[in-house]
Amino acid sequence: MKRRAITLLFILALSASASATDHFQRDFIATSALRGETDLGALEYSVETIPYENLPESAKNIARWIGTDGGVPEFVVRSIRIRIGKRKVSLPEAAFRDLANPILPSGLEASVKDGDLIIKLSGGHEDNLYRAEFTVRGGRALERKLYLLGVPDAPPEVLQLPPSSKGP
Repeated sequence: MKRRAITLLFILALSASASATDHFQRDFIATSALRGETDLGALEYSVETIPYENLPESAKNIARWIGTDGGVPEFVVRSIRIRIGKRKVSLPEAAFRDLANPILPSGLEASVKDGDLIIKLSGGHEDNLYRAEFTVRGGRALERKLYLLGVPDAPPEVLQLPPSSKGP
């Protein structure tokens, strides 16, 4: 299978309300985006993160944050956007709402395997590292496989994704 180079585009969006130090600690929103060509066509995908403290209270009610030691995460995944050619792929919020402390931009990659697009996102801290793999087939996100890297030989946790009616 041919592998083509993927160009990394890293975009940082900062709010304009406080000093740069305050932005980084409080209002920092980061988007890491990758673009490239695959056997499926032109590919664009991005992950947006937000500080936990900036989440609405309703979004903080997560039983287990992946990538933490059980405490409050520093950053959480706010959205994942995928586009293959002109087609947007909807990734339901259930696929990423519990992922914390992603390692961006280096923890973001994509590949094509047996006609499926695989988006990989790595994150976590110290003993709580993870890799989430999202499988996309025919323009639809099918599943998330979650590998807990601090647990040797553990099988992945598989989450079957429901069809999403709204785009990312």
